Amino acid sequence: MSNGKSIDVRLGEWKATKESGAVLVIDRIGAGVGIVVIDLVTHICGGAHCILPESPSKDLGNAGKFTNMAVPAIVEELLKLGAQKGKMVAKLAGGAQMLSQTVLSERNVGGAREALRKIPIPVTGEDVGGKFIRSLQVNSTSGEVLCLRLEGPQKTQIKL
Repeated sequence: MSNGKSIDVRLGEWKATKESGAVLVIDRIGAGVGIVVIDLVTHICGGAHCILPESPSKDLGNAGKFTNMAVPAIVEELLKLGAQKGKMVAKLAGGAQMLSQTVLSERNVGGAREALRKIPIPVTGEDVGGKFIRSLQVNSTSGEVLCLRLEGPQKTQIKL
């Protein structure tokens, strides 16, 4: 995607950047959900790798773990970095039905959609469900968002 700096968003984390040439990477998304929010004009972007739909508390120290906490935290940071809310869109990936995690997978994706709807930020692309491990890559120069779906030994790249 790019030879720029890789910004890795690990399980339970969220990050944002306005650094041109950076690639925001959310790797190994299973039953959780990868959320990307990007300003389509400036390409200021942020992402989270959430594992639960709702936080039992308002502790922002764990915001990346919960969809209801991560989405507002990302949007607030993007605004601080110069993004405009009216220019933001979201992309989702994950919610894989891993073993007995079907209900949790669906709740994670639903929680992300609901958190984005409340702000409101439209979801303009997603690759969710199924039994695939996924990765998301956001190019902060072009604004391109790619989803890499790992299907056994095969890898499928999907532009979101």
